[in-house]
Amino acid sequence: MIHIVSGPTCAGKSTCIQSSRTRSIANLPASSPVVFPSAIRDNAGVLQGSCVLHYNILRTADHLCEMSDRTSQAMYDFSSDPAWREVRRRAQPRSAIVLLASRSVLEKRMSARQHIEPEWLAHPPAEYPVEHWMMILKKVDLRALYMAWCAELEDASIPYTLLGSENMDYEIIESERFRKLDLN
Repeated sequence: MIHIVSGPTCAGKSTCIQSSRTRSIANLPASSPVVFPSAIRDNAGVLQGSCVLHYNILRTADHLCEMSDRTSQAMYDFSSDPAWREVRRRAQPRSAIVLLASRSVLEKRMSARQHIEPEWLAHPPAEYPVEHWMMILKKVDLRALYMAWCAELEDASIPYTLLGSENMDYEIIESERFRKLDLN
């Protein structure tokens, strides 16, 4: 089983993965290795067996931020991410958690963040690249990003649970309430 824990940078994916509450909500086995998309690029075999995929849904926007010919729609096209294509092509069971956080919460966390994810350890920045992620977040319609990600999961037949991550209580958010949330 591939357990996908997803959300934008600073939504609380690492904290969620370590939380006993979310482990029980999503049936995340405590012994499953955490896999980052860069590891999939280097070795698709890391998806064998049970694992937890730590997936930043701003990855596509990040890859496009330097391109002058990008379209806003392309920022929400997850099929352009080779690591995500590998996850989609897998026949093994998959499930997902989508962590919901508003723009103001994400910006606040970005400004205070110091921890650098293992994904960046091959070429680690001196510190968390706050300005870089703030720039990307400013270019993204957060509601459209979340809607596109949920549509992507549905298209891939991956069941998902929406969790509020603003105060780390990981409240389950029903679809009806999600549509009414002010995320921008």
